[in-house]
Amino acid sequence: YRELPDIKPVLRLNPPRKGYEGVKRSFMEGGALGYRGKEINKLIKRMI
Repeated sequence: YRELPDIKPVLRLNPPRKGYEGVKRSFMEGGALGYRGKEINKLIKRMI
């Protein structure tokens, strides 16, 4: 892709399977918002 200036690499993620935990609460309180640390890998696997 570096040799083709008009093409941009695109990564699209679907919403996670089984949805988000709770969109109004922080991750530490059992929700979906905020810093997850290494737990982000689990979320991304659910989105791929």
